[in-house]
Amino acid sequence: MMIRLILVIMVLHVGTIAGLTPCPNQAYPHWFKLGDVCARYFAYEFNFADAETRCGGEAAGGHLISIHDEQTSEDVQILTGSSYTRVWIGGFKIPHSGKFVWTDGSNWDYTNWVQGEPNGNGDCVQINYDTPGKWDDVQCWSSRGYVCAFKI
Repeated sequence: MMIRLILVIMVLHVGTIAGLTPCPNQAYPHWFKLGDVCARYFAYEFNFADAETRCGGEAAGGHLISIHDEQTSEDVQILTGSSYTRVWIGGFKIPHSGKFVWTDGSNWDYTNWVQGEPNGNGDCVQINYDTPGKWDDVQCWSSRGYVCAFKI
């Protein structure tokens, strides 16, 4: 907990996190480049829909982050400051279809479910369930911190 607090303070006051590159768009000083997006972790907890709405308000074109590879998943761990902080990512299940999609409309081309998931316990995706970097489907009304992203 203390390490997470130190990392959050470091980001808020210095704007850097070891191992991550600052967002090249200087209008977003507390955001970091993760592949082809700039991303930021917000510790305040909201339900999935509210977190997605807030992402749109934080940055033009902002959405909950979509994860398309292992590197981005690892970067999200660094960004949150903990391997066990359960946070919203932008995946959700289309009702009655069993099909998951990303809020930003990008292709659902990578998954990292914990063994036995998705199990139908919810329609929205959190990361860091049970194992660092692993995904779980949970009820969308649950409150979590979240990671927002926008295309560079």
